[in-house]
Amino acid sequence: MKAKRISILVLVVIMALLIGVFAVVPFSAMADEVTQVWNWNELLNAVNSDKTNIVLMVDIEDVVPDDELPTKHRLVFNGGLEYTLDLNEHEINVINAANEYYTGQFSLIEVSSNSNLNIKNGSIAFNNYY
Repeated sequence: MKAKRISILVLVVIMALLIGVFAVVPFSAMADEVTQVWNWNELLNAVNSDKTNIVLMVDIEDVVPDDELPTKHRLVFNGGLEYTLDLNEHEINVINAANEYYTGQFSLIEVSSNSNLNIKNGSIAFNNYY
């Protein structure tokens, strides 16, 4: 009789553990994946891949050369999602030297009307030299 009670108790404990594991998995799967970026290309790729939770790990600088269109260096958030760009006490500094081939206005960040962007914990500098 004791063996039967111990077996039942063991089964109850195992079932409770399994229920706890399966209850936690969906919540962790729903959490936003944090994408750490260490340079401008990683930042640009993360934005273009619709990563929704981006964190800078260092100060980032980008220079738009004078023979290139600055639109290649634009951060476009247009996936219809809620984005967070956590500068993590760092700075994004973009220097736009495109003058010979580009004479129009340029915006560094573009957010479509169906997307939201939250920027926090740092600064962004954009210097135009054209």
